[in-house]
Amino acid sequence: MAATLTTLNPALQRIWTQDHLESQLYQDTPFLSKIEKTKRYSIGELARVPLHTSRNGGYTALPDGGGTLNTAGNQGLGKAEYTYTHHHVPIALQGDVIDQTSSNSLSIANAVDTEVNGALTDLKRNLQRQLYLNGDALIARCKASDTNDVDMNYSGVEAIERGWIYVGMQVDVGTTANEVLRQDGETVTGFLASDSFTTGSAETAEGTSDYVSHKNARSGTTSYEMNGLRNIVSTTADLGGLAVASADYWKAAANDTTSQALTLDLLMTQEQNIHQKTGKKSNFILMGLKQERKFYNLLQQQVRYGGDNQIDAGDAEAPKWRGQKIFVDPDCWDEDVYQGQLEHLFILALDKPYWANHHTGGDILVWSQGTDSYVSKVTYRMQVGTNRRNAFARLGATVDLSATASGLT
Repeated sequence: MAATLTTLNPALQRIWTQDHLESQLYQDTPFLSKIEKTKRYSIGELARVPLHTSRNGGYTALPDGGGTLNTAGNQGLGKAEYTYTHHHVPIALQGDVIDQTSSNSLSIANAVDTEVNGALTDLKRNLQRQLYLNGDALIARCKASDTNDVDMNYSGVEAIERGWIYVGMQVDVGTTANEVLRQDGETVTGFLASDSFTTGSAETAEGTSDYVSHKNARSGTTSYEMNGLRNIVSTTADLGGLAVASADYWKAAANDTTSQALTLDLLMTQEQNIHQKTGKKSNFILMGLKQERKFYNLLQQQVRYGGDNQIDAGDAEAPKWRGQKIFVDPDCWDEDVYQGQLEHLFILALDKPYWANHHTGGDILVWSQGTDSYVSKVTYRMQVGTNRRNAFARLGATVDLSATASGLT
């Protein structure tokens, strides 16, 4: 049968199921794909995660012959409440594409497959970016302008290298209080340097109090993006409706942002902090490509060669940490190294990713009135959270940033 819009919609519904959408979404995400995905904490519009905050204080030690027991206590229980973030990726197929390929099932299937795969890749890339940020939708920090484009400090260099800022991206540029002070929904048109990009309008007024955000990802200090490791693994940031100031237990085991080189002693110190706080050792270490290279070089100094025959070096993925594979993610910031217990990190989801017709019924692709195109949308409502922040530690400045200012802060 010829591939038309009528025959295409059932095929989309059958092939691109919720399970398939989710599996595609987490492909090629080294660390994000390892985080447990759960709906068990979902309570209406929130994910309410129970916390164990204190022990029973009624323990009693008595002499021979007994005595009076101390007053009975209770296990201290609390909760962290995470609001969901809502991620949408629209797709559109031009009517002429469908009409011109209506006699070729393979051609139209390929056209749709390209759009769906591309949309999921774009959503995946945005979730990857958010995983390594502060949960505040700030992607990069500007520096005092010296050209007519948007100039950024070291954080902008990393963002461009990782594809977090790309041609065609719609951006806002402004202060934390006013996200569109400098640029309001402008489209990135190109790059003039490793730390600057151009848009449709010249920009000469940006400064160190301005930040780059995805268009409409925040309203002032209100972020619509998900939590990131930088605000989860923190000793100061509030999280899940709990403030560190009033809940001393609710902070990371350590967050060392001293500018320093990576050493084995630093890693062991962070391991010690986690073990001391939780009584258990960490079971993962996470770093980017630069720290993978540095870690390899630290260990390579200890290698002794018996001769120069068949020397095989440079396998930076081979070393392990405490017998465990190291997660190396190209999206992880150059200066960040994380350690922790993976079982205390969750992707809290209301449901799996779904098409727009999941709730409304009807076809996946519908006519966009007033245009010659057919549209749909993939939606994913989720958040990243934890039930034990002191099971994690971060080294946050393992590269020298003194020449270019210190990242986002």
